[in-house]
Formats: sequence, structure tokens, C-alpha cells
Amino acid sequence: MERTSDKPTRRRLLLAAAVGTATLAGCLSGDSGDDTEGSGGENTDDQNANESTSGGDDTDGGGDESTSGGDDTDGGGDDSAETTASSVPVRGDPEAAVTLEVYEDLGCPACRNYVQNGLPELEAEYIETEQIRYEHRDFVVTGTDAAQAASAAREALARHGTDAFWAFVDAVFANQGRLESEGPALFGELASDLDLDADAIETAGAERTHQSVVERDKARGLDAGVRATPSFVVDGELVDPGDAGSMSEVVAAVSDSLDAALDGGDDDGGSDPYGDDSSSGPDDSSGPDDSSGPY
Repeated sequence: MERTSDKPTRRRLLLAAAVGTATLAGCLSGDSGDDTEGSGGENTDDQNANESTSGGDDTDGGGDESTSGGDDTDGGGDDSAETTASSVPVRGDPEAAVTLEVYEDLGCPACRNYVQNGLPELEAEYIETEQIRYEHRDFVVTGTDAAQAASAAREALARHGTDAFWAFVDAVFANQGRLESEGPALFGELASDLDLDADAIETAGAERTHQSVVERDKARGLDAGVRATPSFVVDGELVDPGDAGSMSEVVAAVSDSLDAALDGGDDDGGSDPYGDDSSSGPDDSSGPDDSSGPY
């Protein structure tokens, strides 16, 4: 797709719009990057998800991925191939040369802010124009409710495809304030509203059926240097938002990284900057610190 030429003007407008925008507080992980359990926040001791730091074993997490045809391969997210719970949800052009991975926690208020107020800018600029491959990656730091939501979303992906996954994730963010009080029952309600398999999605959330896939994503993020949500990785490089204090400034930083990657003309496919995802994953039981994130 042809690149637009209004970047300098758009960037100035973005930064100007940052004035008066609410300050962000990212959700921090208790993981330091090794396989030890983090020290901060809530301990997600859900016994239905027999969590292990080994990762990659679909018996981990209280459920069998075979019910949804899943495996732990880091496959594509387009609907042209079979979509499973372990597929990577993708927007934009799956074959684009530049890949943006976004690490999110469905229980993180900063992630909700990003999806509702930051993503539309990136969507209009890069995703709808098919300049990039945009990937959702799970990085649970806020506790059991978010881990359950991630598994429920993965079940929606496995049973109904990528479009259903995105719709379900948007619905969870829109109802994020109900997660703690309503738990898996909320997943069933949202799935029913979207004409999805409510019973299966609610059960997958309650039992954290796809916990091993969620842990796989977190291990990948930790390898890339992710320590908080939302975080952004462009072609394997973690985006540094600097001292950004607003969503507009975060989006501007991500846009700068995307523009640099696109201008670099790297045409290696960009679909998997890390290669093999078979590395062991850490335990998602660690909750976040109470302090604010990098933005």
C-alpha cells in the first residue's frame, strides 16, 4: 500500500492533542524476566488452572486444548487457515513486512484506555491501509479475573474465528468494571450478546482452559523486555514511550517506531520476529505491583 505523506503534520497534531489528556498508569508485572514467581500483587491461585512454569503443555491450565483443536504453535491469525485457541489474533495484512505486537491484560485499565482511545488512531493509519501485521498478545498481570478473560477470548477465537475474538475482547474491555464481581458469568453474557457459544466460552474462562497459550505469550513478551501493559513491540524491538504522560504521546511513539520500520524497507515477511515460540513460559500467577507503569 502507498504510504501517506502527512506524517510530520499528523505527529504535531498528536502531540498537541496530548495536552489535557488523562495521565496513564500502566499495569506492572511482578516478573523480572526469569522463571521465578514475581513478588507483587495478587496471587492467582486458581486450582482449576494447575499452573506450571514449564509452559507449552496443553494439559496445563485445567483444560485440554484438543477440545478446540489448539496447539502451541505460534500460527497466523487469518481465517483462511484453521483458527485454533493458540493462533495469533491478527489485524491488517498477515503477510506485511512490519509486525506490531501489542501486549495486553484484559483487566488492565491502561489497556482499556489504549483499545478505546489509542488503537483507533493506529487502525486508521496502519491497519486498515494494510501497512502492518498487528498482533494481540496476552500478558496477564492483574490476576485471576484477567487470566480467565484471556482463556475465554481464546475459546471465542477457536470456535468462531478472528473477528469474533476481536469483538469479544472489545466487549470485555467495555465491561471491565464487572470482571471482579461477576467473573466467568460475564463471559457467558457477552458471548451470548455476540451470538457466540456462551456455555463453552464461559466454561473455558472459569477453568482457564487455554492458560498454557496465555503463558506462552507472556514468556514471549518477557523475552522482548515487556514488563507492563500495554506494551508495544515492532519487529522484535520494544517501543520506548519515554516520559509519555498521555495516550496520544504513546501512540505517537508507536507511530514513530512503525514509520521507521516501514521506511527501512525490511521485506522479510515480518510475521514472526522471534522465531520459535517453544520456550518455557513463566507462571501467570504473579499479580501487578501497585505502582504506576511507564506511562
